[in-house]
Amino acid sequence: MLGEVMQALDRSGQAGNTMLMFLADQGAQFPGAKWTVYDQGLRVPLLVRWPGQTPKGSRSDALISLVDLTPTLIDIAGGQAISKLDGRSFKNVLTGKTTTHSPYIFAETSMEPHYWYNYTPSRSVITADGYHYIRNYPQACVLLRILTR
Repeated sequence: MLGEVMQALDRSGQAGNTMLMFLADQGAQFPGAKWTVYDQGLRVPLLVRWPGQTPKGSRSDALISLVDLTPTLIDIAGGQAISKLDGRSFKNVLTGKTTTHSPYIFAETSMEPHYWYNYTPSRSVITADGYHYIRNYPQACVLLRILTR
């Protein structure tokens, strides 16, 4: 379907002045993946076609979080940065001006509001140099289930 969208954009004649961004908000839908803080639950696709700005066929291992998406789109549109947002623009990664972005990112899962498929609240820190710390809180989960019965 993404290919069809790209072809339609090409046929419209607007591909040259349009940024196309494709992403997901969670990892693969496999057991122990989606809705977890493990790599399979956190790594998501981010494909960008931005003619004249993003080098064709380029790839990046920059550590980016989805909280960086809004500041990036504001930056690309020429808007002013909003100081109270958690993320920051990764426009320079997209244009190839830098190969790094964040030194670390945080992730978390909670029992609320998805208690029926995520039974272990977790917290996670991932560093740009490859470390991934995960803290699971199964005791909190058991207590919460007892209190909500």
